[in-house]
Amino acid sequence: IREAQTDNGTEWTMQLLVKDPNSRTLFEQALEDMDIIYHRIRVATPRHNGKRYSIYGDSEEDIDTQLLVIEASIKSKTHTEESGMALKDWLTLWLERYAKSNVRFPTYLNYKGAIENHIIPQIGYISLRSLDGSKLQKFFNDKSKGGRKDGGEGGK
Repeated sequence: IREAQTDNGTEWTMQLLVKDPNSRTLFEQALEDMDIIYHRIRVATPRHNGKRYSIYGDSEEDIDTQLLVIEASIKSKTHTEESGMALKDWLTLWLERYAKSNVRFPTYLNYKGAIENHIIPQIGYISLRSLDGSKLQKFFNDKSKGGRKDGGEGGK
């Protein structure tokens, strides 16, 4: 066994019980002693629709971001099992919830401009579930040919 993954239940971790983040259960210590990589996931159940969602990620930040996306799409009534959240909704959420507080303000404004003026008008309607490499490549190809919002020639 090279890796193990559990939820954040108290049988696996003491994270929810103690204030010291360095405290470990016997299970966590045993994995560490055997050089087994340990991933803890947070299983989330948004109460808005009664459905259970399992969210996986490489970090707690990844999991929190995914949870925010699901909760926001449920609240805004854009979440459907068939189509998924639209890219424009996810980008708007990411911009406000992540980028705004994690990058310098000029960088945030650059991201916002690119998202609002280029990405959303062209591919913002696409659901995250159906967004794939070929759609992204077409978007990049189109932008490299003439990336101005008004369709004019770009500067060199």
